[in-house]
Amino acid sequence: MKFNKIATAFCAAALGMMMLTSCEGGDLFSINAPDWLSSKADSIAAEKAKNQGGDDVIEGMEEDVYTVGATDYSTGWWAQFSKYYQIPEGQKWITQFNLNINPAATNTYKNFALIITNDEDRGAANYKEYGAIRYDFQPSGNSEWGDYIDRSLATSDLEFGSDTDSGVDRLGGKVTLTIDRTSGGLEVTITNGNVTKVYKQTSPLTNLNADASNTTIRAFLVPEGSFINFLGSTIEPIGGFTSREDKQPLSMTLNGVPKKVLQGTSFEDAFANVTATIQFEQEVSATVKASDLTFQTVPNMHSLGKKTLVAVYAKTYKGEAANTPIIGTAEFEVVDKMYTSIGATTSAWYSAKPTIRSMPWYVPTTMDGVTATEHALQAADSQTGVHG
Repeated sequence: MKFNKIATAFCAAALGMMMLTSCEGGDLFSINAPDWLSSKADSIAAEKAKNQGGDDVIEGMEEDVYTVGATDYSTGWWAQFSKYYQIPEGQKWITQFNLNINPAATNTYKNFALIITNDEDRGAANYKEYGAIRYDFQPSGNSEWGDYIDRSLATSDLEFGSDTDSGVDRLGGKVTLTIDRTSGGLEVTITNGNVTKVYKQTSPLTNLNADASNTTIRAFLVPEGSFINFLGSTIEPIGGFTSREDKQPLSMTLNGVPKKVLQGTSFEDAFANVTATIQFEQEVSATVKASDLTFQTVPNMHSLGKKTLVAVYAKTYKGEAANTPIIGTAEFEVVDKMYTSIGATTSAWYSAKPTIRSMPWYVPTTMDGVTATEHALQAADSQTGVHG
């Protein structure tokens, strides 16, 4: 009760001051306030806006949660892509995401690029690009490019003079990206509250679609040496929105499996660089390393000839035990040293017999009649406790 009385007294005093200043032309928060007070109020407001970094509620923003790029910052250029977002003529697209910059990055281009194209998939016969706008801004470099991108229309409040300038870390954090076609031209704004880059083209875009009646463009993001955690979008992407809920794996594609392996090469050395692209529910994909997979070769690698590499992945998108492990396969051939004289390709070859080290991701082949797939699934179960 004592607190309530004190609070009431303060409120009454504050109300009295406001009434007094308003009735008598006082300076409490008016434009005639002392310079130091106005300056302090302005600095507080500016700091608040800076720290918010686009935290205002955006009308029409839907949850779209997924990651693009390897979280160890190893993704190279044109290796991983966001979903496709279609922006019809006269409309606006806003997306928000966390941009993760490698703390050890020494190049200003290690962030992401926005690619703007016609309404076609990459690799399609009629696929055409307007160009790319990267978040960094380097007038003397290549921070924007493309036949339909006018670099003179790009501005930023952070300018780099070379690829090795310091400050790329300032591009990280929560980013709001906007593509605005409501005024007839193309306006792109990328901001994290600290660094804002703008591309403003007032002239209409050339229609690059084969169907002249289709004036829709597409946009997607490409990280390099960074990774992106998408948060939301005002336009539903092709494939649909992705919720925060965990997702089960659906299929797998193996990458980097050598076509030829020299006899005597250990399993670990032969397949150390293998990765797998995992397709999850809700049109989400991710690339995982060999250490996240369980492998089996059929038949074993001791003999010459064609083999099948069987890989099993048994985790969800969030790394939990999957309800049902998924399987991917690839073909390769074990060749002897004589093959090198007629074109075998390998980074190294070994004269010793193959030695299978204690690797959680390798399952030796046996002759007990159990299939290689079953062996791999059993190995996956031993790690996750799940067998579909």
